[in-house]
Amino acid sequence: MEEYLNKIKKNLKEENYEALEQLLKLELNEQGKLKRLYNLNKEEIEFMLKLVTNDEKLYKDLEKLKKTKKLKQKTDDLYILKTNIEETKNNIKKEIESLKQTTKTKTKLPILKQIRQKQQERKNKEILEIKFKKIIKAIEQSKQTRENKELKQLYFEKEQMKETIDILYKKCELKNIQEVEIEGKKLIEKYEKILKTITKDIEKNNNELKEQLKNINNYDKRLVEYTFNKKNNYITLSIEHLSKNNIKLNNNTLEIKEKIEHELLVYALAALYKINNKQTKINITEPIKEEQKEKIKKK
Repeated sequence: MEEYLNKIKKNLKEENYEALEQLLKLELNEQGKLKRLYNLNKEEIEFMLKLVTNDEKLYKDLEKLKKTKKLKQKTDDLYILKTNIEETKNNIKKEIESLKQTTKTKTKLPILKQIRQKQQERKNKEILEIKFKKIIKAIEQSKQTRENKELKQLYFEKEQMKETIDILYKKCELKNIQEVEIEGKKLIEKYEKILKTITKDIEKNNNELKEQLKNINNYDKRLVEYTFNKKNNYITLSIEHLSKNNIKLNNNTLEIKEKIEHELLVYALAALYKINNKQTKINITEPIKEEQKEKIKKK
């Protein structure tokens, strides 16, 4: 890779476009070293280079957009969480309320009444066991739902939900109707309190999000597209991984002054940019090696 990189640097300095094009063709494919740049068009290449050169305005806008995106994601997570909690609460509440609903036997014949009563008691016991299991199932399912678990934990910790849920779970295993009803009522009240808090937070976030979205048309449309609207886009990733390099683009001159991270990608971008913009000058200043530094000091 080092030999390949040095060839790109050499031909950049010499402005040898034909050699640069041939070098890039070798690795600019789905299996090559430059596969991350494969299929990017001219505008995307220019935008990536703008990101790499740490454009001041672009990065200020980027930080604002990141905050907007984070706020939008949190709002979406809150809606999902609210829906899941409401569903769990309703399921548990329904099953607890149905615990008392048993069918009474109606017959005037004493012997037959006793037989029917015993049959009904067995049936009621089976029904109750099913209902206790349904409450347990609702609790278990609530742990498996797709949602922001960290956000859920923040709300649950404030109300000590884990302790209340664990107690209800144990009471269901013991099949004690009265205690299940008592603990179930406590749990439902806590769910309702959490739902009220989440509703308030959603309203607050929505208002803040509306204000931030008013400015979205003032940002670079590519920044909005690659950072705000898309996830796992390579151009978006380049913001995080390539933006700290000491590279500047001033007056059609691309200056690469110090040793940089992700050298191959950055120099390949510079080469692609140079091929598309032949009037651009590329100044590459190699970092001073330690032995050279010592010689300078001695002088």
